[in-house]
Amino acid sequence: MHASRRILAIIAGISLLPLLGILLTALLAGVLGCEINESGPTPCMAFGTDIGDWLSGFLTLGWFGLLTIPFLMVLVAVWALVEAYVWGRQRRKTRRSTRGSNA
Repeated sequence: MHASRRILAIIAGISLLPLLGILLTALLAGVLGCEINESGPTPCMAFGTDIGDWLSGFLTLGWFGLLTIPFLMVLVAVWALVEAYVWGRQRRKTRRSTRGSNA
């Protein structure tokens, strides 16, 4: 069960990457004093290089979150159901073994 928890945690992290991309893009644009929008790249100079294309691309990739965030919600719901099932099964097993040893 521990390996499946790790795999599910990795998938959940990957599902949140578009949101992280938007947040980092907005933070970087704010620090550099650049204006970003989804209509197209705007000039943004950083270390003598125009990174406006990159910022616009990362901002647009945030729309991928419309697919990954609902996927994450379904994944968490399924994860909770599986964990509840396993917990209930283990609890019944310990109750049965406890009753059998008391008799």
